[in-house]
Amino acid sequence: MRRGIVMLLGVMVMLASGACVPKVETPRGYVGPTESLKAVSDEINHNNARIPTLYARHYIEAYIFDAKKNKTHFINASGDLFVRKPTELYLRARKDPVSVFELGSTKDRYWLTVFVDGGQHWWGWHKNADKDCAKGMPVRPDLLGEVLGIGDVNKDLLELPAPTMRFNNDLDVYMLVWHNALEDHWYAQKEIWYDRETKRPRKVLLFDRNGRIVLRANLQQHVQVEVKDKPREQWPWIASDYALYFPETKSTMSIHLSEVSLTTKNGNPKEGMIRFPEDPDVPPENQIQIDKACE
Repeated sequence: MRRGIVMLLGVMVMLASGACVPKVETPRGYVGPTESLKAVSDEINHNNARIPTLYARHYIEAYIFDAKKNKTHFINASGDLFVRKPTELYLRARKDPVSVFELGSTKDRYWLTVFVDGGQHWWGWHKNADKDCAKGMPVRPDLLGEVLGIGDVNKDLLELPAPTMRFNNDLDVYMLVWHNALEDHWYAQKEIWYDRETKRPRKVLLFDRNGRIVLRANLQQHVQVEVKDKPREQWPWIASDYALYFPETKSTMSIHLSEVSLTTKNGNPKEGMIRFPEDPDVPPENQIQIDKACE
């Protein structure tokens, strides 16, 4: 009895003095009402559905690591970007009159070609893109399409890869995480942070099957894409500044887009415009199929 009284007195003294009492951190971010996953995804799709194709001028600065040569190439150049959803993409960069590098993705293959220092060409099949046997491309163009943030959210929220959502009060963003299934477990495939008010993407994280980040991208400075015969308030939005980091290859790339539109004056990118380079103008010994081990 006496021992219990002593312990109780000790606890009371500690409480009175404030010792060992954790302080409750008051959130400094947004704590108001939020929306459902369906409402958020519907608003994202309302914007992105108006961007079936995209054209832009770009300026790029990149550090591309070449593991074969154990060398990092610094590239700063400008050029054109063409996109046809869902998988077609082509980006070329030049220092006139010389092509510096290009990357692209068709419906079935993707590639990266660096023309400096003797040239290097990497390519692979989309069907193998997320497998462990497909490694070694410094900058993955199949992932770059995800970074642009103009992909549609599947209206069937239960179909794989299926999105889940959590809200970050401190950063005032909706965090959508897409999950997929393997033979024996589920895994996170990608995560995109959307601003609560505008539903515009701020950050993209893409993962491999082991949960490791293969691409981290920060998106800023959103601009409107002109849609002819539509009032400006109905034009969709896209980020114009991208900061990309590929941890596996330690390659980085910053992209600034300008003159953003749905197509060029002559209507590109048209069906069939984006084609895989069968002859990439690089010596055969420097042409690497990154997923050859998957065959």
